[in-house]
Amino acid sequence: MIISSVASLAHNENQTVIYAKLEENDCIKKGDFVDIPLCDGTIVSKEIIELKSQSNQICYSTNNTYGSFIIEGIAAHMIADQQFLAWKAFVEEHQKDICLTPYMELCGGNLSIYDYVEKGYTVPDKVLLYLQTPNPYMMSPGIYEHPFKKGQNLLGPYWYTDGTYYWDRDTWKYVAKYGLKLPNDFIDMVLSEKGTAFLNSFYQSPNSWTSNINKMKQDNTMLCLLPDNAGDISLDDF
Repeated sequence: MIISSVASLAHNENQTVIYAKLEENDCIKKGDFVDIPLCDGTIVSKEIIELKSQSNQICYSTNNTYGSFIIEGIAAHMIADQQFLAWKAFVEEHQKDICLTPYMELCGGNLSIYDYVEKGYTVPDKVLLYLQTPNPYMMSPGIYEHPFKKGQNLLGPYWYTDGTYYWDRDTWKYVAKYGLKLPNDFIDMVLSEKGTAFLNSFYQSPNSWTSNINKMKQDNTMLCLLPDNAGDISLDDF
């Protein structure tokens, strides 16, 4: 049995609905005890107190039967459903990646961006171009204050990656306009043949935060209030 999703009951917070995909030989009914995986890696056995079905039991069939049932005593947010497991796998896969903007002001870490700026600092144009890859990586749909323009809000952060490093979409602007320093190892990599190969690869990609947001707005199942340009600001106004 694979737990697809979970939900708390509005009228009884102590009860949780489990939506599960049954595997071969699975058959569940009221009174059965089932193993529930939790987000901390442990497993607990809980009794099915009610089936969300008019039948007395739900059994696997060749059309990939889905079943739903109610348990007590475990909050929905504690259960490791498929969405949680997918996010956990994503985080584990990218833990080795290096953040170029690990600054609290950019919602990227615990360091302060003010400790990593230097007046007159410059990098080769190829580095600035590299940081402008249009390929979306992940986003944080929120609002945060521009670290160098008090009172001006920015959207995101929006993140890019090359598979080794990841950075905020506006990183190149912080470098070009405010002298944000970059790791020398990153600059050396960008100036190498590996950096050239990455630049050539994203020239062929039509993907961007703007195109992603446009797709969201065309999806009738969701409400997207983000601006069409993803809140991007020109270098002159940044």
